[in-house]
Amino acid sequence: MAKNTDLFDLIHSLNQSEKRYFKLEASKQQGEKNYLKLFDAIDKQSNYDEDKLLRKFKTQAFSKQFSSAKNYLYNLILKSLSNYHSDKSVADKLQSEYVRISLLHIKGLHEQCYKLLKKVKKEAYRIENFGLLVNIIELEMKIIAEKSPKRYNQMLLQLTDDRMDCMNKYANSIAYHNLIWKAIYWISKKGIARNENENRQTKIQELMANDLLQSESKALSVTAKLHFNNIWFLYEYYQGNYAQSLQYKEREIEVLENHPLLEEQYPEYVKKLSNAITIINHLRLHTKLFTYLDKLKQLLSSKLTAELKPIVFISYYNAALISYAQMGVVDKPLNLIPEINEGLKKYQKRLHTSRLLDLFLNICILYFKTEQFEKAQIWLEKVLSQSDLIREDVHCFARVFDLLIHFELDNDLLLESLIRNYKRYLKKREKYYLFEDIILQFLKKSLEVVNLKELQLLYQNLHNELLKLQQNAYEKHLLQYFDFIAWVEAKIQRKPLIEILRLRQIQIKDSSEDSSNAL
Repeated sequence: MAKNTDLFDLIHSLNQSEKRYFKLEASKQQGEKNYLKLFDAIDKQSNYDEDKLLRKFKTQAFSKQFSSAKNYLYNLILKSLSNYHSDKSVADKLQSEYVRISLLHIKGLHEQCYKLLKKVKKEAYRIENFGLLVNIIELEMKIIAEKSPKRYNQMLLQLTDDRMDCMNKYANSIAYHNLIWKAIYWISKKGIARNENENRQTKIQELMANDLLQSESKALSVTAKLHFNNIWFLYEYYQGNYAQSLQYKEREIEVLENHPLLEEQYPEYVKKLSNAITIINHLRLHTKLFTYLDKLKQLLSSKLTAELKPIVFISYYNAALISYAQMGVVDKPLNLIPEINEGLKKYQKRLHTSRLLDLFLNICILYFKTEQFEKAQIWLEKVLSQSDLIREDVHCFARVFDLLIHFELDNDLLLESLIRNYKRYLKKREKYYLFEDIILQFLKKSLEVVNLKELQLLYQNLHNELLKLQQNAYEKHLLQYFDFIAWVEAKIQRKPLIEILRLRQIQIKDSSEDSSNAL
């Protein structure tokens, strides 16, 4: 039976500052500090080994009630984290300040209460915390009513209007927040459907017909405006209208950059920059691309919190690798690998798994393009080892790419075995990509060819099949991860893949310039 790794995962998620804070707070408590020894022992483990821990602490009394000891330490760490982060965000600080204001009011210390209230109120307006503002204004009205001089009558009337304005903006913000979650479910989470579902399409059309989505002017706050543009971005993006989706994403970025909320919204800001870079890559707007990459790089070199550094790190390097790949450039991204490895040493345990696996896959593809297949295999193994944590389409791509690497390495016996395993895997799935079947058939036949002429014919047939797949939206989605057609063309022309990719980029650039001149 598998051991519970919750405590191990929690300890290894802590950064150095959080660990120091925990040990400092724990050392202040009286009595035995055996749980600190347990903390250090688990922190030193690369993989959780409970049997080893039990052997190490067999003479300690708590080893006889090990589950209780782990639970106690787990809760102690959570309490420490809660205290450590209690004043990290402005919203948390304001909530703490509001509690203090309420206590001062109860004590009848109106002057102190009112002085602190005005300060908190100003900050709450800055970050658009309308829910808290409603409570602050209500308390302010009570204080004024209790003091009740005639000169405050006009203030009370103004405060009633202010409270109603905050309530309307709060309700408006919640309404947009509800719409964004519906958009994420019906548009984003559902992804690209192979067969359009009538009910899904109806739900999407109903969503986009909502009165709040007909004009940005209906959004009464910056937060609501961000939701408005994000919903339209999702809709246009998943319709394949990349130019329109980019307009909405750039509007989001513009709104956020021109508001004091930006500092509190850095994680969302990074996500929006990454989204913009993805679309710009689709549209191959390389000049604009570096504008957004520079924004991420500047963030990376600025003073960031310990929580934000890993987010910016993974966002910048993933975006950079994908962008250089789109341009057919390999020298610059290869030079980034040492920086990436350094960053992984610092942040890997604190990075979201899906983003981390994307990075591994992008590095694998980079090495494949430069014909460093052994290195490509090393990075791909990091992805395949966690295949249960990635989307089905990414898993499919990774397995196919694994076959191609072994094909390039001339590992015929292993390749034959992997093909059989893949076929068994496909039989267990309810549906599969036609792309998978085409690649498997090609690889299987490649093991049977006896001369170069037969192999060239196989390449030509594969090229024709892949060209047909480009017309299929469902299959085309999978082909976006890597230019398989360029790979086949390189084989047919007997040229390095990177040479074909560079030539393709020149052709695309010339085509874009011709289109611009025609306009």
